[in-house]
Amino acid sequence: MRPGMPTLASIFLAAISAAPSLANDVHIVNVAGAGDFPTIQQALNSASDGDIVLVRPGIYPSFVVDDLDVTIIADGGFVYTGTIRARNLAAGKVLVIDGLDAQGAPTSSPSSARGAFFINCAGSIRVQHSSFIGADSLSVDPEDGWDGAYVEDCLDVSFTDCLLVGGIDSGEYGANTGSDAYGGGYGLYATSSLVSMFASEARAGDGHFSVYWDGGEGGDGARVEDGSRLIAHSSTFEGGDGGGTTFNLGFGQDGGHGVYARTGSSADLIGCTLIAGQGGTTHSCGFCGPGEDGYPDYGNTTLHPGDVRDLCLIPRVGALQEGASAVLTVNSYAGSRASMIYSLGADRREFSAPDRLLLLASPFVRLMPAPAPRPIPLALPSRNFLGVFNATGSLTVTFQADDLPPGLEGERILAQPFHVPTTGGWNLGAPTVMVVLDSGI
Repeated sequence: MRPGMPTLASIFLAAISAAPSLANDVHIVNVAGAGDFPTIQQALNSASDGDIVLVRPGIYPSFVVDDLDVTIIADGGFVYTGTIRARNLAAGKVLVIDGLDAQGAPTSSPSSARGAFFINCAGSIRVQHSSFIGADSLSVDPEDGWDGAYVEDCLDVSFTDCLLVGGIDSGEYGANTGSDAYGGGYGLYATSSLVSMFASEARAGDGHFSVYWDGGEGGDGARVEDGSRLIAHSSTFEGGDGGGTTFNLGFGQDGGHGVYARTGSSADLIGCTLIAGQGGTTHSCGFCGPGEDGYPDYGNTTLHPGDVRDLCLIPRVGALQEGASAVLTVNSYAGSRASMIYSLGADRREFSAPDRLLLLASPFVRLMPAPAPRPIPLALPSRNFLGVFNATGSLTVTFQADDLPPGLEGERILAQPFHVPTTGGWNLGAPTVMVVLDSGI
């Protein structure tokens, strides 16, 4: 570690006195039985606000987080689960999900078939380095494929380095079997919610190919409606393809949109890649026709220039034990400057531009050379300088975890990079959550 470089634990020591009293116990989940609990749900049932659930590699059932301020983090290897559900998270509470891969079950239950199902949360949800896959529709039922992530009535949900995939409409039913045209699931479906995405991908499911009546419609990479707002940085959104048909009276169906923000909602897309779904083919007949291609962006969407190099600290750190360090190389423009803002809490505050979305709560933590860090209760906090990017546009950053206070098994710190390009101005990058564990865990 470079001389004078602050440690993660020095941040924690300074900020604990300004934060609410939290339990900060660590619960180890191991499907093989070597931990405290064999399932994530059992660990959550025993957890208190502020605790950390450390999940060893394995395959686990679906679970629900009900109004609990908790960090759920994979401890190396792959952690596969069923649907991850969160509900009723009160204002001021934070749910962190790090390194989990969730997939919905092939069922007709909306809360069990999606990869993520977040509903009625006034607090903040921070998801990083995770994937959420919606189930395909059942072939015997007339229904859509399921969404990768479904967010309803949530005020602050953020995805960093995540994959959201909608399920395929795999049924045999087309538009002529009723008033609805069934189709692929959305990668992200946000309704009455505020959502941000960083360096992530939302990919919709395709519509089914039909041999009887019409094909199915392609889903949207992201569907935003009912007063929702989406801010996305350096992410990819891909609409699903419409299904074709070989039936002589059937129609091919339309491809989905990359992002569709319906009336009353909005999407600001900064340096994003948008891919439209293709329309499905049709059997040649006098009045039948193929489906139309979707649009890369549709509805109330605004495209802004940007570059993934504006973002910092995307690679996964995972949980650090006391004394361990993580070395990250981040990329930007030569000569530009990077700082980091730290906090124990999460919030959502939008400044004058979409790339100035602050996702941390005050009081912020100012790192000084240890042992003198202090909270800075400012509207926009003083930054903790990381460095200047070299001639090749890279910067190496070292984070080292010092000792935790006695009796504290684990702690989390929320961070967000502050970037000053050589062209002037400033922006805020992807939110990052770091976790330090007691060396005995």
